[in-house]
Amino acid sequence: MHKHTSKRVRGKVRELKDHRRRRSFSRGLRYRRIFKLFPLESNLADGIRVGGADAEGSKYSQRRKRNMISLTIGDYYDRCVNFYGNHTAITYGEESYTYNEMGYNANCLLSALRKIGLKKGDTIAFLMANCPEYIFCEYAVAKSGCIRVPLAVLLSNNDHIYMMNQAECKALIYHEALASRVKDMIPQLETVKHFICVSKD
Repeated sequence: MHKHTSKRVRGKVRELKDHRRRRSFSRGLRYRRIFKLFPLESNLADGIRVGGADAEGSKYSQRRKRNMISLTIGDYYDRCVNFYGNHTAITYGEESYTYNEMGYNANCLLSALRKIGLKKGDTIAFLMANCPEYIFCEYAVAKSGCIRVPLAVLLSNNDHIYMMNQAECKALIYHEALASRVKDMIPQLETVKHFICVSKD
């Protein structure tokens, strides 16, 4: 009886090892597909010492070339638009937007940001709840090189005023549903010069 029990245990252990091996193999395939879809594009190749500085002198201390990721959030958005243009990107209630539509809306806002003189490094505050327009604005700001300052709609006006003044925001993008709150805050905003209202239309 002891022998039969040992055989069953060994069989279970073998099955577990096979399962882990298959899972590891499938995970490796999945990662390879991801990197094939999003290949690294960078001229910042640098020598990396395998095994760390402590491994110098060992067989792991040889230098190998590695490509460093230099893509921005805006670049990743652009890639999604290029790869999945006609696929659904956002579903919000009964509304849906494709990646192409998302890119179009973002580029319209990007043109407006450049036209009013906002440039890389400027801070832009966001005051809106979860909605498709938030993603369009995030996409546009990421492409412009500006810095997004998100404001939680549940905070008070005084909190928003403090945060925007501390961050020296140059612009405020807000949803039309919050227009009355923005109107009350305008006199106390020291650095905000541009107010951009977004809506579903």
